[in-house]
Order: sequence, then C-alpha cells, then structure tokens
Amino acid sequence: MNKMSLTETATLIKELHGDQVDKSGAPYWLHPVAVMGMLKDIDNDTIKYAALLHDVLEDTDTTLEDLFGYGFDSDTVYIVRMVSFLAEDKYEQTYLQWINWIATTGDINSMLVKYADLLHNSHPHRIVAFKGKGSMAKRYQKAMEILEKVIPQDLLDKMPKRQVGVAY
Repeated sequence: MNKMSLTETATLIKELHGDQVDKSGAPYWLHPVAVMGMLKDIDNDTIKYAALLHDVLEDTDTTLEDLFGYGFDSDTVYIVRMVSFLAEDKYEQTYLQWINWIATTGDINSMLVKYADLLHNSHPHRIVAFKGKGSMAKRYQKAMEILEKVIPQDLLDKMPKRQVGVAY
C-alpha cells in the first residue's frame, strides 16, 4: 500500500517536475494529472498512482530507490518502471518494439497506464506542439493499436475514445 494519498502524490510530481513545461508551454505536471484522469473510471488506485508518476524516471532525477523512499509500493514502482522508456532501453530496442514488449508481458496495469499516456500525448492540442508532428502522431497511433489488441475491451470502454479533434 502506498503511504501517500493521490493528492499528496500529485503535489509531489508538481515538485519533482518543477518548472518543466511541455512542448506547448504548459506546466509539465498537468500531463500526468490528465493521464490519471483518463483512468478515473477504472477501479484501481495502483494505476492512478503510477499514472501520476509515469514520467518521473524519464524526465527528472528521480530513481526507483527514490520512489520506494517516498513510500510507494512495489506494484506502483513496477508499473512506473515498465512504462518508462529510459536511455538504457533505447540501446536495446526501438520505441515500438518496447511498446510491443509491454503488450506481450500480460501486465494489464502497465498497458493501461501506457495507453492513457499515449492517448493524452496524441491529443490534437498536444501533438501540434511537436516538431515533425506527423511522425509523432503516427508513432503514437501505431503504439495505441498494439495495446488495443491486448487490453480487454471492457477496460478500453472505460477510457476516453481515441478521436481526432475531440478533447480528452
């Protein structure tokens, strides 16, 4: 069981991401909060914690040990690591190979968090801020298609639909 509440975790990620902004100029911590919101109808607090924390390993100096030190349980930390495409991962596989690996693990919690992340990243308001946005949109679409093949439909139905131009 995690020692922090979801509200305390949201405050923590705001601190960890500090003054970071996304490509559109918005405070970065808003992204993980939005990702968690996409999972609101799924009755599983572990994935909500992991959604909030999903980018701290990639985008801050936070380590796995730090997450344990903050009081997050091994299930939450496992998901955060699973959905983090770290520098050492990039030497071994491409992004889509990594997504496919997540899909083949059978770990539905990691798949749901990564899918929600991709769903928010592919939102039209976010994707226009990326240089070469066409290639990013295609990469996200391919990744979501991989995950949609293995995530049970009843869980996909509890998440926002992937539609171009519709706010999530």
